[in-house]
Amino acid sequence: VATIAATDGTATELGTTTGEYTVSLDVANTSGGAITINYTVGGDATSGSDFVALTGSVDIPDTQQTATILLTPIDDLD
Repeated sequence: VATIAATDGTATELGTTTGEYTVSLDVANTSGGAITINYTVGGDATSGSDFVALTGSVDIPDTQQTATILLTPIDDLD
């Protein structure tokens, strides 16, 4: 089972402070290769103009239990 949590939910445009999300498995990945977790993004912010577009997937390497997704705001000067 994979879960996602905001481990740093303070992304801001001013000074371009990134946000961080951690994707976790309930047990370590012992598949012998990376496990790809697909995700979607929702909300009012627009990908590509309010934040750097995200890929929609993250790999959890073999023997690991977590992976990180960074959210980088785009300062649109508004």
